[in-house]
Amino acid sequence: RGHERALKKRHSATVACKIRKITTMGAVESRSSSFADFGMASLPGGGASSSEPSSASCRQNLTQDRGEEQDIRSRAEGSPRFWTKTAPAALCVLVDYFGLVTIAPLLPYLLAEVDHVEDPDAWLGPIMSVQFGAGIAGHLCWGALSDRFGAQRILIIAMLGDAACFGATAFCAEPQSLLLVRGFAGFFTPLVPATAFVLERCRGPELVDAFGKQAAAALSGSVLADGVVAFLYPVLGWAGVNAMSAVAALIAVVSMKWVVPALPRTSVVEDSTAGPQGAARALCTGEVVTSMLTAMSMGWLLDVLVVIRPEVLREQFGFAVRQ
Repeated sequence: RGHERALKKRHSATVACKIRKITTMGAVESRSSSFADFGMASLPGGGASSSEPSSASCRQNLTQDRGEEQDIRSRAEGSPRFWTKTAPAALCVLVDYFGLVTIAPLLPYLLAEVDHVEDPDAWLGPIMSVQFGAGIAGHLCWGALSDRFGAQRILIIAMLGDAACFGATAFCAEPQSLLLVRGFAGFFTPLVPATAFVLERCRGPELVDAFGKQAAAALSGSVLADGVVAFLYPVLGWAGVNAMSAVAALIAVVSMKWVVPALPRTSVVEDSTAGPQGAARALCTGEVVTSMLTAMSMGWLLDVLVVIRPEVLREQFGFAVRQ
């Protein structure tokens, strides 16, 4: 709290500096206009008194303010550094992928047991497509909200939505209800807020390490889902496995809410010229376009593997759920 008060005090001084500068410039223009009516020259030196801060001192204060803000952010993160900077976001990504992929090996068997569904295989593609397709809208929505309200708060909301949807899946046995519930489960994706969470706390080489952990968490969640289905489905069943996903999402919420210290809120004015215009130019470069196409291709192949593999193993080779 003492660090937060110091940051607010420094920020208030910086804002006051800017306000005094703007007020001084307005006063100079007003006085210059008044003297011009009497045929006098405008005030020398811009009419600013020696007690008013110069533009150089304002820039110096703003630079010092940003440096102290970064230092306070580092202290507010606490220790151990790994947990506060990377582990909570990685845990959210792992739990999300675990919950999304868990139903993939189970869905063909569940739909086959629904008596009044004539063609259960016809529902497999739509349910999984809606789930992963809704993630696109979720990425855009939660990314914008993370910029506005902070990544930590939006991560908590996304994981609460995951917990509700995973829990509701445990009580869904009809393809129509699964289509709706899994669409919302895909929408509550924490991937973009988790990325923003890391960007708020890591700098330089730490980013590479943090994003590497997130990628490992996503793959680990997919593999863990298959393992849980193989070994625990005969004991827990459909409801138990999906309830486990809901509990894991709530654990991620607890870690994000009560274990991770919140960053001090700040309204330090950043350079407005480095906004969306620069991002748009970067997105049009060959390196970024190539990276996006590669990621899209890998995601498509992974989703095909996740969705089609259980059906092929069941239909062509007669595999049971555990196999």
